[in-house]
Amino acid sequence: MVHTNKHIKDVTLDGLDANYKKKSCQEGCGVYCAVSASLLVEKPVRVLGKEILPLAKRVPSLMRPLSGA
Repeated sequence: MVHTNKHIKDVTLDGLDANYKKKSCQEGCGVYCAVSASLLVEKPVRVLGKEILPLAKRVPSLMRPLSGA
């Protein structure tokens, strides 16, 4: 979260829309963790498609018995 000295009357729709795009400071940011977690509530289909489904595809391979056991 970066402080700005921008006056409220100078805020544009493009500036507000930029909040929904990846930022250069995002990697390793603790605040982004909270934002990305809230996406599950705000955009569940998006989260399911990009996060949960790829993990679910790995489950069958994790359930196979180890050879030689």
